[in-house]
Amino acid sequence: MTKSIVLLYNNITTNDPDYTDRMQGLTEFCVNAPSDWPVITITDIDTSLQWSLQQGYEWAFINALGHMVYSPQAFLDSIAECEKYNSPILCHIIHIPGQYPGIDNQFFAVNLAQWQSVGCPAFQPQLNKTENFKALTVNRSTENFHDDYTPLWIAPGTGEQFYTSHTDVFGYQAIDAYLRAGLTIRNIPNTVRNTKYHLYPNNNYELINTFRLTGGLLPETEDNKYPRQTLESTVYAEYAYLKSTIYPLNSESLINMPRKHTGAVDHLIGVAGGFKNVLLLKNLDFHTDTVVTYMDISQAALDYQMYIASSWNGNLDNYWRIFTSFESQYSNYKYAWRNWNDWNTEIDSLLADAGITRSEFQELWKEYQNLELEFVCADLLENTQPLVERVQANPDWTKYIWISNAYDMAWSRLLLGKEYTSAKFYQLLKDLNASGAQYDLEAFNVIFNQDCQDYEFLF
Repeated sequence: MTKSIVLLYNNITTNDPDYTDRMQGLTEFCVNAPSDWPVITITDIDTSLQWSLQQGYEWAFINALGHMVYSPQAFLDSIAECEKYNSPILCHIIHIPGQYPGIDNQFFAVNLAQWQSVGCPAFQPQLNKTENFKALTVNRSTENFHDDYTPLWIAPGTGEQFYTSHTDVFGYQAIDAYLRAGLTIRNIPNTVRNTKYHLYPNNNYELINTFRLTGGLLPETEDNKYPRQTLESTVYAEYAYLKSTIYPLNSESLINMPRKHTGAVDHLIGVAGGFKNVLLLKNLDFHTDTVVTYMDISQAALDYQMYIASSWNGNLDNYWRIFTSFESQYSNYKYAWRNWNDWNTEIDSLLADAGITRSEFQELWKEYQNLELEFVCADLLENTQPLVERVQANPDWTKYIWISNAYDMAWSRLLLGKEYTSAKFYQLLKDLNASGAQYDLEAFNVIFNQDCQDYEFLF
């Protein structure tokens, strides 16, 4: 795999440090780059590209604050698109008729070797608004992704022409350098567009900040229609439907990290997400008297887990049927999973991660159905008592806790802030330690126990 880096571009212009901080936290949470790629925040693109080049990176991805990427595959597909067409960058091309093309800086990929080969041209505008510049003329596709200014590609023309610069036209100098080198620049394809979205935080400060401060949305107007719909269907939806969302599949991996308390688990406590608790039983080992407690803020998620535990035989080939049967009865609930992937692809990925076949899962499910199951509705972010009480009970039991991202979600990054939720998580660990209980707790892809004292490294 190529050596790549993601540069989160802080281009927030509003004079509101809290807003900028929350937008950075939200972006950090919602940009799902490949797990081994570094992600850092920058304020100067050209200097950061030079630094990335010096560090030996082959690709740099610029991702503006407020721009979210659902899937790591979007980054890999961007590189593949560039390599397929020998495009030095992949970007949102903005080519308004009669003007010189520019780039929407929300998200773009840069092949650093090709950038260096054309003299490392600046992406950030260098000219004053009233100045003209000479550039190579531009050929472009007749097709657009939308409207009349988003061509599929732009290529070198046959002559030069003077253009008027605009301070809001980003990347025109780099475009001119690439075209003079005979290169064609590709626009971002739909396969990548469909796995990301942008909140445009500079243009929509009032809309986003009102939600940040109040948890509510401004009325829809003609001017805010698109950004409001985007906000409503993403971060707002997660917040508004927190207590009625169901995750029929869980995308979290089983982490390979030693726990303090080994041996078969006597009590497993986990959130109500997909099959992970069942797969954890297989991974941790269990016995016929093991107790499984589902603890979740969403009563809907608990209802779903109760339903499949009593109504389904664990045959994954008909899991879609059992899911749609429940969905048809409870259409008021919200259902969420990584729906840009095929349903069976997601299931096969979960099974591969656990090292288990479909038939082995079905046998595991039958054993799980015979265990004692408990379902508890609790908001762990604001009340740790239900969890602490269960961990404190039966002190000789081996206990494992999985809280997923209960203390770190997209909505909490924006409305509460990372500082608040991390303090709440510290308090949970202190409460567990003060109880004298023996436990292993999985959160943030790390396992904690009563011996852990310093948690600052997480945040």
